[in-house]
Amino acid sequence: MGFNHLNMQSIKFEDKWKLISEKSSDDEFSLFVPKGMKPRTQRQINFFWYYKFFENLIKDKNYKNGLELGCGRGTMSLFLNKYDGIEVALLDISEDAIKLAKENFSKYDARAEFFVGSSDSIPMPDSSVDIVYSIGLLEHIDNYDVTIKEGYRVLKLGGVMIHLNIPEKWSAQNINNLYKWFLRLLSGKFYPPKDYYRNNDTPEDYIEKVKNMGFKKVYAVNVNPFPIFVPISMKTDKAIAKLYNFTLWIRKIFLKYPFKTNYTLSQGHFLVGYK
Repeated sequence: MGFNHLNMQSIKFEDKWKLISEKSSDDEFSLFVPKGMKPRTQRQINFFWYYKFFENLIKDKNYKNGLELGCGRGTMSLFLNKYDGIEVALLDISEDAIKLAKENFSKYDARAEFFVGSSDSIPMPDSSVDIVYSIGLLEHIDNYDVTIKEGYRVLKLGGVMIHLNIPEKWSAQNINNLYKWFLRLLSGKFYPPKDYYRNNDTPEDYIEKVKNMGFKKVYAVNVNPFPIFVPISMKTDKAIAKLYNFTLWIRKIFLKYPFKTNYTLSQGHFLVGYK
């Protein structure tokens, strides 16, 4: 991830990948959902439906390759590779994240290129990829203009940029803070909220910066996935996931993309632009 000014908050954000690698159960080690299977956990549901947004954008576009910035586990790249045959490259500033992504790709017999480095200086040539994308990256960067500029540089003409941004704002996800408060009350244990940096830019702020970098047909889609309740037992997690899957089946009857919502209720937004 392209941090221009590393402070203690951003360092903690990078270090989370080491903790995830050490503590995740098999169900949470990878959030990828193989073809033909339903999401089994809360986080798998979110990533599966994030992918469905991508799927609608790249369908019939003849895109061949893509680059994920701030890849973390590399879940979105796994979806694009295994579902759509996209050749993918993954970049993250955290060696632990890249290690985890490699293990996930190996688990599903998938191939990719992996780079440890900053999104401020992408180690790829100009006009070399069809899709540049990230899941929860730009909001952690003070000055994400450089990352957007680099993404524009490596995109081919006609290529698409897709960023899921989750800035600091109220959303239904705050219900989990209430859940943690109850856990503290019952157990006496302290469950801290996320303490790494997030900006509070609006979709309009992001759109303006992306347009200034030269992107065309720029727009944002507000989204609000289901609240993720943690910490929680895996048995309970899977029970909640079944409820969420049923709810999505109902919402899909009325909405083309069931995570879509208005800004007030949204947790974040997909930012889309074409070169």
